[in-house]
Amino acid sequence: MGLKNEKEFRKELESLINRRGVDNDLHTPDFMITEWIIQSLKGQQNLLRDREVWHGRDFKFMAGKFDQPLTGPRKSSDPVETEFEP
Repeated sequence: MGLKNEKEFRKELESLINRRGVDNDLHTPDFMITEWIIQSLKGQQNLLRDREVWHGRDFKFMAGKFDQPLTGPRKSSDPVETEFEP
């Protein structure tokens, strides 16, 4: 993922979730909520990349594995790569 300082971000987010009692409200451990949020951000990043490629525009993420420009329009029949595992 292109989050700079992901380890630090994860730690701060987990702490915030814990301090605000979100984990108690959801009856879910703070680390699980943190992971869900980070995976959601990764999914959004993939969506934005794919959208720009589909429109035929170069798109460059600031960091992470998507730091190379992508070119050419993507056809709707082309497979879409994701980082998610079931």
